[in-house]
Formats: sequence, C-alpha cells, structure tokens
Amino acid sequence: MRSPLVGRWDGQFKNQYATGDYSLTVTSVDVDKATGTVRPGGNCPYCGKDIPFTGRVSKDGDVLTFNGVTPTTTAFQGELRRKGDDLVGWGQGAVKSDLTLHKVK
Repeated sequence: MRSPLVGRWDGQFKNQYATGDYSLTVTSVDVDKATGTVRPGGNCPYCGKDIPFTGRVSKDGDVLTFNGVTPTTTAFQGELRRKGDDLVGWGQGAVKSDLTLHKVK
C-alpha cells in the first residue's frame, strides 16, 4: 500500500524574519524510511532549488521527520504531522520556521 505521505506538498514557511513559499516532495516511503526533496523559497543561495532529504516516518504513518544538507553545507531538519491533506510542523535551516503545506498531487 502506498503511503499517503508520497507526493508533492506546497505551502508556506513563516519565521521571525520572513514568510515565503515552501515545497516538499516525498518520492518514496519504505516501511519507516522516506526520501524526497525540499524547495524553500526566500533569498538564500539554495532557495528555489530542490534539496534532497532522508527521513523517518512514524509507526502510524502520520509524522515525517527529515534532514539533509544544502549545497552550501547548511544542515536542515524538520518535523511534519499529516492532518488529512495538510502537513503542519516546523523546518530549520539557518532559522527555525513554521511550515504549513497542502498536498498537491
């Protein structure tokens, strides 16, 4: 059975400095392991580019914890909880941001 996390999720990030677009694509979920890409918006060297991540999925399949490294070697991580067709949680690269994403496909 295909995980409901697989697919593209688009939405917004918000932190104390900025608000902007954020996209996450989960390409695969194998038991509790996930892979995909994030594409943060904003004004940074890696913004607007797909950045690979690896992650873990909770036993109930509703929580994705992810991490990776940008091309400028900034580590990033986050945790998102699925609520129907939405993912809500946080992501952190240089700054911790609230994330709200909606499943696109």
